[in-house]
Amino acid sequence: MNQRFIDKTMSVQIQLHQQQILRLKKEVMELHRQIASIQANCQHVFLETDCTRKCLKCDYTESLHY
Repeated sequence: MNQRFIDKTMSVQIQLHQQQILRLKKEVMELHRQIASIQANCQHVFLETDCTRKCLKCDYTESLHY
């Protein structure tokens, strides 16, 4: 009898964790979209090295090796 209770409790916990993971994944995707929008609209100020250039304002990075 005790085993069934534990299994049900664990099952509920797993479902709650899976729901939270899904919510957080959606939040991460939205944050990535927001970053892309900010970077697309930024008037970049680049700091360049031999290999890359990186915007000091929005962290946008480009490789200089095409």
